[in-house]
Amino acid sequence: MKKKYLLLGIVLLLVAVPLSFVLVGGKGGDSGDDAASGDKPAETVTIKVLGTNQYALQAAAELQPEFEAANNIKVEVTAPGWEPWYDKQILEISSNSSTFDVYQYDALTAGVFLAGGGLRTMDDFLADPDLPDLDLASFVPGLVEFFGTNDDGTVGVPFYHSNRVYAYRKDLFEDPKEQADFKAKYGYDLSPPSTWDQFGDISEFFTRDTDGDGNIDFWGTTAAFTFGIAWDNFADRVESFYPFKDGGWWFDKNWNPIFTHPSALKALEDMVEIYKNGWVAPGALKKSWGDVQDEFRAGNAAMTDMFTEALTILELPDQSAVAGKTGYYVIPKYQQFHTRLSAWMIGINSKSKNAEAAYKYIAWLTSPEIDRRLVTDTKTAARMPARIGTHYDPEVVRIMPVLMASADSFNIAIPWPLYPEFMELYEFLSNAIQDAITGTKSPEQALNDTADQMREVMERAGKLK
Repeated sequence: MKKKYLLLGIVLLLVAVPLSFVLVGGKGGDSGDDAASGDKPAETVTIKVLGTNQYALQAAAELQPEFEAANNIKVEVTAPGWEPWYDKQILEISSNSSTFDVYQYDALTAGVFLAGGGLRTMDDFLADPDLPDLDLASFVPGLVEFFGTNDDGTVGVPFYHSNRVYAYRKDLFEDPKEQADFKAKYGYDLSPPSTWDQFGDISEFFTRDTDGDGNIDFWGTTAAFTFGIAWDNFADRVESFYPFKDGGWWFDKNWNPIFTHPSALKALEDMVEIYKNGWVAPGALKKSWGDVQDEFRAGNAAMTDMFTEALTILELPDQSAVAGKTGYYVIPKYQQFHTRLSAWMIGINSKSKNAEAAYKYIAWLTSPEIDRRLVTDTKTAARMPARIGTHYDPEVVRIMPVLMASADSFNIAIPWPLYPEFMELYEFLSNAIQDAITGTKSPEQALNDTADQMREVMERAGKLK
């Protein structure tokens, strides 16, 4: 499993260049580090942060000199790519290391880190009137509840929020000729698809040869079927059905796999059909989070999908041919609308010797003011706010139009599965989807084989008897 933990890197959500910087800030450290009275300067406390080389930390780096000027806490950030971050954080926690004071973690991995004993409760700091209040109620609904809470209490808060949103070429969808041609062919009005059947029709309609040379050069949609992102696309469809059993789509209450359900099979068969019909931009079998939207951004596709922070690049004129031409909408449905609730969380190492200083840093970084300014006052666009109010701020929405579709999804968001074995399901189903797309296996056989793999996993975990 350590295996590719999945090339996940929300690597898309991250940048390719390793990030490393040193920052100073905060009002002082823990009580044991307080300076003596008199003229002697307060002792500087150093805290160390382990995160990933993502846009969000780059944006934070632009504002943190202010934290440095106002406080006496030196902040050192280690930020490798997603896979090395994941391996390193697992090693640090399993070895009871106190090297790092602050851990960031992907909500995707919350099932691992909430259960691992590596995060310290912040409840005592939250109750201290002399320390900043985190105002937990103003975060996007569900983030603290699902990804920041365990039996010890509140152990993490969101650094930024993310969810799945689909994008479309607004200029094409509003073109009178395109609208008339579409209605003549399909019998209903052209608009952002609300159902997966409509998504298929629109994907077919816009796939075309635009220059008359006999080769398709414009596609209905983009897709990627490599590790992780293949599961994202599959889950977009599966979870738009009503739950299969016991309120879920993947396992029943006794940990029997249920994703061989006929509805899950239909979802996979529909994905295969769109790919085999040639309605997906080329390269889908090799693309991942970082390049899935390339054809859309270049102006060569009518629709795309991604986590919200990755879609923000579509509005940058120097990086996108469709800036100002893009609209956003919630995931289509078979039976119900939904989205994936996700985030990057931040918490305190349970072994930290500078826990109070770490808390002050977290309180500053996630404060409503900084949540807004990370969008409005930095050069880094791909950083989604975590506070509800920031999503409705007019200036923030002007910079990030995708926020309105994101906010529309607050009440229909489904969190990542929170059991540690999910990481294996994530990998195995990604492989199964690739097998079905390439024709190595039938969709039915691919799902059945994955169910057998997950039965073995759950048996080893002692959950399935």
